Amino acid sequence: PADGSSANSNCGLFASGDIALAALDTELSCVEWSAINPCNVLGDAKRLLSLFREAQRKEGTKAQRSKGTEVGKEGSKIEWLTEGAILNRILDMLKSAGPGDEVRMAIFYLSERRVIQAIKSAAKKGANIRIIMDANRDAFGHIKIGIPNRPVAAELLQVENITIRWADTHGEQFHSKALCIVNKNKQKYQFMCGSANWTRRNLTGKQTPTRGCPYNLEANLFVNNAPEITSKFIEYFDQVWYNKDGLKHTVDYLEIGEKGWQLFWKTIIYRLQEATGACTF
Repeated sequence: PADGSSANSNCGLFASGDIALAALDTELSCVEWSAINPCNVLGDAKRLLSLFREAQRKEGTKAQRSKGTEVGKEGSKIEWLTEGAILNRILDMLKSAGPGDEVRMAIFYLSERRVIQAIKSAAKKGANIRIIMDANRDAFGHIKIGIPNRPVAAELLQVENITIRWADTHGEQFHSKALCIVNKNKQKYQFMCGSANWTRRNLTGKQTPTRGCPYNLEANLFVNNAPEITSKFIEYFDQVWYNKDGLKHTVDYLEIGEKGWQLFWKTIIYRLQEATGACTF
């Protein structure tokens, strides 16, 4: 990573098999698109594509990838999602959340209005929601003023069943983008993580008559009915939430949360930036 992000905390999944081939196929499509103009590629663009496609052919990607979905043992399922499909999955997960569901989120940027409304709706239906958020003090080595997360956090906390703690960062970023929903009584185990910030720029971008066009290329993995995966994330999340190892990973909302005039003007700025896309989040 670049120097400005080398100390960031993050989380991810290791995947192999057909789902990895689906990921390879989407990446090759990006390479192919970039190589239309050889100026975008260092070296011989045609040779690069040839090598990638040969590797793809040997692995049988086209025949095996099954549209980015793989079914595992005991009914578990993993999906490879990009851009708009990530937004749809987030909304579906939150829409189905309700009484008895334990919802854990680890978020670097949260500003997409539909996601925010879905979080509030899930809490109103009885889901217990805990969120660890980056306070947006720093990003890639530059000092920030807390937008968008601080205004968003203040809005979310107006609803019961939502609790927020801030990642206690010191120049680095709490860079995770993860959502975990578990209800052991209902045998419900859902987990998703990946590169996409939960923002308009990353999930919908510029609106066209038929669809959104995100400004960034993003990819996430969604895992359903895999309790061994959710248990590992819960172990990590709770350690950070409660500072179980004696280190100060997170702090109480009131230590950083905005109020008064600061909250008012930052809320206006955030809403304008989110609506227009004139921002870096």
